[in-house]
Amino acid sequence: MISPGGGAMVRMDTSYGAVYVKYPTAVPPFAFVLDIGPDEVHAAATAFDPIKDGPVLAELVPEAVRVTAANNWFEWLRANPWH
Repeated sequence: MISPGGGAMVRMDTSYGAVYVKYPTAVPPFAFVLDIGPDEVHAAATAFDPIKDGPVLAELVPEAVRVTAANNWFEWLRANPWH
């Protein structure tokens, strides 16, 4: 998950390509990178304040997971036609 900051769209790279979600408007923008694996998460940012930046992740991560799951399901169906 890559947020370039400034309120731009957030990109998730999945096995079926990139998926984009809108940055939450109710929280201040900041740039970060999350590398989410099956057993761990690695994060990179110039700074992180849990009180200020935590709400961004709390709002963004569930939406990103939802959109990515829907995209992956659609792409799997497209790649595996049964007709």
